[in-house]
Amino acid sequence: HRSYHPSWHNEGNPDSLFPTITEYWTPASDTLNVAEEITQLTNRQHYFTVKRTNELRITFMKNVIDTGYVFLGVYRIDDEKSDSTRIVWNRVAEQLDLSQLDYLEQLRN
Repeated sequence: HRSYHPSWHNEGNPDSLFPTITEYWTPASDTLNVAEEITQLTNRQHYFTVKRTNELRITFMKNVIDTGYVFLGVYRIDDEKSDSTRIVWNRVAEQLDLSQLDYLEQLRN
């Protein structure tokens, strides 16, 4: 399954509601003449930013089960499977209590 953004791609298995999501950047089809160095630089910068900030993602996706949005979970970077070419996000929580957001800190790497 692939997102519909022309440059940012999110791949995963919609049948299991995306236990992992692989994210990477490639030039949009109308700008394929972008140098490979730009693709590498964009993915590398994104990887190091996510690593530095220890980012968590609260993720919703449209058109997975029906035409509405579905809460997929809270995700964090998989340090072993991610590198400067792609980020693999692992779902670390399937539920989120918005009145207990301090819990998110426990989910970070």
